[in-house]
Amino acid sequence: MELQVNIKNIKAIQELSFALPLDAGLYAITGLNGSGKSTIVESISSVLFKMSLKDHCGVGADDASIELSYNGMRRIGFRHKNWWQIEGDCEISGFYEGNLIFGTRFRNNSYASFKNNKLINKAEGLSVDDFVKSNMGYILHGDKGYYEKICYIPIKQETPKTPTFYYFYYEKNGEEISQYYMSTGENLLLNILFSLYNSIVSTSCTNPRIVFLDEIEMALHPLSLKRLSTLLQEIAITHNCSIYLSTHSIELIHSIKPANIFYIQKEGESVSIVKNCYPAYVTRNLYTTNGYDRIILVEDILAKRLVERIIREEKMLRNGKLVCVVPVGGWSEMLYFAKDAVVNGIFGNTAKVIIILDGDCKENAKKQMKNMSGMSIPLNFLPISSLEKYLRDNLIVNPNYSFKQVLTDYVFRRNSLDSICEQYRNKVSLDNDSKKFYQYLEDELVELGMDSSILCEETIKFLFETNDASVEKLASFLRAELS
Repeated sequence: MELQVNIKNIKAIQELSFALPLDAGLYAITGLNGSGKSTIVESISSVLFKMSLKDHCGVGADDASIELSYNGMRRIGFRHKNWWQIEGDCEISGFYEGNLIFGTRFRNNSYASFKNNKLINKAEGLSVDDFVKSNMGYILHGDKGYYEKICYIPIKQETPKTPTFYYFYYEKNGEEISQYYMSTGENLLLNILFSLYNSIVSTSCTNPRIVFLDEIEMALHPLSLKRLSTLLQEIAITHNCSIYLSTHSIELIHSIKPANIFYIQKEGESVSIVKNCYPAYVTRNLYTTNGYDRIILVEDILAKRLVERIIREEKMLRNGKLVCVVPVGGWSEMLYFAKDAVVNGIFGNTAKVIIILDGDCKENAKKQMKNMSGMSIPLNFLPISSLEKYLRDNLIVNPNYSFKQVLTDYVFRRNSLDSICEQYRNKVSLDNDSKKFYQYLEDELVELGMDSSILCEETIKFLFETNDASVEKLASFLRAELS
């Protein structure tokens, strides 16, 4: 399931088309300051949840528009006679939380409303759900019982169009603490948890649900962010919703799998989105690599584990030096990242940088490197094209029965691997799409309660046990570069 998005002439974005997954999970939208993260999130939210387009997207050019489509349905926001209009529907629910000026984050914190006691009647106080109290206590203090009593009072509005807001307060040691005197972190988290409970946790919905949280790291300690990230992951899976974080936080980015990271890249007036990014590529700041002598950049976890296995097998490769293997993402983006990292000294002045790419991009990668002036980083390739292609080639195209037997004996014990391969052949045309076949295998592992990393481990183990010649070729390259 995907939400198709087309944004035209909104703030600094001239035109941008992309798709956001609606599958349950936690996602990140990230990029440098001014790259367009908040613009993208606010544009989608304004049209999807019928918020004020003028507040979030500005007046806009005459041909400004935001088009969303899902499952054959379409909703669009566009300029018409100097006014924004929203038409159509997408049958997607959820909410947006963020934006200091026009967003929901601190709209409850009106000092004037707290001073005006006529608006506040304590007799109308309602207790928030235990979900809000326990999670707020645990995330901020590691103590689910820290906030025993938190109440809220709906504030009456003068006009129906004015958004409803609430006066929050809690009691601690016999003292009442109003929302105005709470810390910024308490205010931020209280609004997020309150919205999550009322819009997601306490409701059921057959339509897709999507939540956008903008820069939630602003007022939270890294430990609190880690706890919040874990909670968001649980909510997304348990309540079948997709939660998108617009963020700069290294802690948050490291908690999200690379396939769920969207990096907003701006070059001049052009804005693009890079998918499937590793934290190294996104943050451009690898704190964990300080002091290493050799930095080996690879595309993914398979490559990382294969290279680390070679280094571990040959002790001389790590004697007298510290080596760090870092997964970065797609090969093309990685080459630019590597050059940027070396030029700007991200890895320090003494670390030697080495690149090892998947085997399916040799010609294209070598061609791109030739066109990159000043690019002299050692380059080599894995003994296999990619994990997905290796599995499809050896299980479907030209079956390797020894490899097939290994996976049958140690992994696929419920449904036979033969039956899984047969289902794939019957339902999917053999169109060289290795990712579709990998998804079949991964779905079976989920049913078995196993992690897909086992496919990576067994593949590497098989390559070493069969003394694959291409492994030795890569080992020779590492011997030369790590000496």
